[in-house]
Amino acid sequence: MASPRWLAISLLVTGSAIAFAACSDVTTATTTSTATSSSGSGGAGGSGVGPGATASGTGGSTEDAGPLTCKLHSYSSIKAGPCDLLAQDCPDGKTCKEQQNSNGTWTTQCVSANGLKAEGEPCVADEECRAKLTCAAGRCSPVCCAATNEPCLGGICNLFIQLDNTGKVNKQVCHYAKACDILTTKACDTSFGCHIEDIKQGLATCVQPSDKLTTDLGPCHYLNDCPDMEQCLDGTPTKSGKCHFYCYLDQVDPSSPAAGLGGCPTGQTCQTKVDGVMFDFNLPNVGLCAPGT
Repeated sequence: MASPRWLAISLLVTGSAIAFAACSDVTTATTTSTATSSSGSGGAGGSGVGPGATASGTGGSTEDAGPLTCKLHSYSSIKAGPCDLLAQDCPDGKTCKEQQNSNGTWTTQCVSANGLKAEGEPCVADEECRAKLTCAAGRCSPVCCAATNEPCLGGICNLFIQLDNTGKVNKQVCHYAKACDILTTKACDTSFGCHIEDIKQGLATCVQPSDKLTTDLGPCHYLNDCPDMEQCLDGTPTKSGKCHFYCYLDQVDPSSPAAGLGGCPTGQTCQTKVDGVMFDFNLPNVGLCAPGT
């Protein structure tokens, strides 16, 4: 079967909102949500852990890591400043953070950090996290490079924090989330959806919906634009995809079980190629619902 055509499944937050990306030819996904600071709640990422586990580990902070680099500065749209968001090249005890100037432009600055929580630990505000970390989607996270997944420890570099309302100012951080079993009842807590976030490992995680939540077969750019138990197929931050239910390929009656539990909505069948896009979730017997045969 051809490799999946997915964009990194990403997540997004506005005003420091969080989002995850959708399907392309990489192996992670993207989603979106809204918040008022970089500690806002957003979608979740995943890592190589099994169903029912938590993709968050507390492998320590990035304080001892050497300076990191990332091709094309893809980890943030903020290009210049006295410090670098990824390299975190501030003096000890300080964090490199974004700052908006009075003229509306953005830069970076070194700020004091007295938090005690390490990477991957639960948080509600930046001030709780150790130096070089920010609180994103409820976890202390470093800015990261998606191409190498560094410096994520037990997480996935697929969480986008949108820093303004234009969608043009952002940074990318590691995401940590609770794993879930797709096509099962109550797979996640209320207000979270179960989505396949790491396609390479077939890992599904519980993700908060974005503020642009759509319906089945509706348009999507990010994974958490879609309802529970659905995937954003062929969507990217700049190109609209479609939401499709996960389903069992060996079903006899397409409508049984119900959509979201392995079956498909009326008029749809379970497929491994939709609108010319081949996909493989690395999960046996799992496809996507789509109109036609």
